[in-house]
Amino acid sequence: MGLTADAPDKVARVAKKNGIGYPILHDPEATVMKALGTYNRWAPLRGHALPHPALAVMDQDGQVVRRLVRKRVIRRIGPDEILAILDGLP
Repeated sequence: MGLTADAPDKVARVAKKNGIGYPILHDPEATVMKALGTYNRWAPLRGHALPHPALAVMDQDGQVVRRLVRKRVIRRIGPDEILAILDGLP
């Protein structure tokens, strides 16, 4: 799932343009970002809420079993890193 404070119409356009097929949660007040610890406190200075790049892996009960947060927006979590995390799960 994706998470953004962007307007739903913008999210829909970007998702369609980039072939994104997963759900994207609209979080205009950054409530979920703050709860997950992914809120970038410097982003409002730029005029909008922006989460840090993050990955949360949940089990079938909805419990987070692995979590990774990057504090620099330009340092994304890549596919190899995601696969390594998933391979390390029990």
